[in-house]
Amino acid sequence: MQRNNPIPEALVRCPSDLINDMADYISHTSFEYVPQFSLISALTMSSHFYGRQYQSEWKTQVSICSILVAPSGTGKNYCRKALYNFEELHTNIIGGATSDSGLFSALHGNPNVLMISDEIGGKMNSKDPAAKNLWLFINDLFNTSVALDKSYAKRVNGVIQEDKKYMIKNPSLSILGMSTPGLITNNLSYDDIEGGSLNRFCIVNAFPDEIIRNTTGITDNPSDHLIQSILISGSNLLGRNNQDSAPKSPHLKTVKFTPGDADRLYHKSIELRFHKNSVYSVRLIETAIKISLVLTVSMKLDVIPSYVLDWSYDYVKYWLYNVKKLSEESGKNDYSKTAEKITNKIKSYKDSGMEQHNLNAFVRRVGWNEYQRRAFLNDLIDDRIIEKTLGPKNLKNGTQKKLIFYIGDKRK
Repeated sequence: MQRNNPIPEALVRCPSDLINDMADYISHTSFEYVPQFSLISALTMSSHFYGRQYQSEWKTQVSICSILVAPSGTGKNYCRKALYNFEELHTNIIGGATSDSGLFSALHGNPNVLMISDEIGGKMNSKDPAAKNLWLFINDLFNTSVALDKSYAKRVNGVIQEDKKYMIKNPSLSILGMSTPGLITNNLSYDDIEGGSLNRFCIVNAFPDEIIRNTTGITDNPSDHLIQSILISGSNLLGRNNQDSAPKSPHLKTVKFTPGDADRLYHKSIELRFHKNSVYSVRLIETAIKISLVLTVSMKLDVIPSYVLDWSYDYVKYWLYNVKKLSEESGKNDYSKTAEKITNKIKSYKDSGMEQHNLNAFVRRVGWNEYQRRAFLNDLIDDRIIEKTLGPKNLKNGTQKKLIFYIGDKRK
């Protein structure tokens, strides 16, 4: 299997030498690596370094969320292991949270969190109440630029006291997830992907033929020079590793656009609203600004250069294709799963067939409207999966009941 649309050479490296150096370090912690995985991991890690410190003129903060998608065995875990090696910078890394309360507790302890989640696709199951609540909470974080609050009931001597509201101002959650393609499409429905928060992620994929062998030797820890360069660039994680030292209401430094770029970006956002793939591209601008912020800060600049903003836009636009692809694959999965449920249901009626109104009621449970239901049943009939016939006449009133049968040798 190969990539249909090759990665443009200009997007293999980024405009920031520091981020490229981080990506090189991440690559060289393993005997083989995937360049695009190393780069997005470096960008995501850097967004944690600069979390709760910077924002754009449009109040966009730096937290980047990304997912590495590749078949099992392609090589993703080296990125996770490498990021844990930056502990000298007082990073606040947690494993994949399993509940909204667990993630809130982590953020309340330190409002700048990097969540690294293995097999994140399996933790996105929209049919699992705990997973659904977790992702609803993460979505709230995405929509929060000022403060996040949550109520907890306190139990004292067995008696539940009045709820106490905790507030987190300017929370920052960066996410690096890893998954196989099937885990995402099998656990998220078409509607979940289109209407949920997945389009806020930069989803970077890889194929087995894109793995590169490391021939220069394996490096364990980042060099002192790299650590010092990160600190000089603007990372201020030191002293922010617990609730007491984390500022309750941090002052965010505003990084401005180059004159004229704000208007240019606004007009692009207007165009995207009316694009045929607007459901996927609606967050393109937001994610591009986040990445351009990270690059600009790492370059020790106070204004986002136009070429950095353009690179970030092109980068996110290229990888946004993967969200669309996952949505299409999930849509196919939804169709095939529903078709299988319906055919199994009809089969359970055996030779008597399933009456029309019973089948309609069964299909309606998937949440489709009348038009979608009819179109779906017609597709099954056109594909010769099911057959609609008239049942025997009612001897009392002469009417006939509509029945659904398997056709030909498929009827059992």
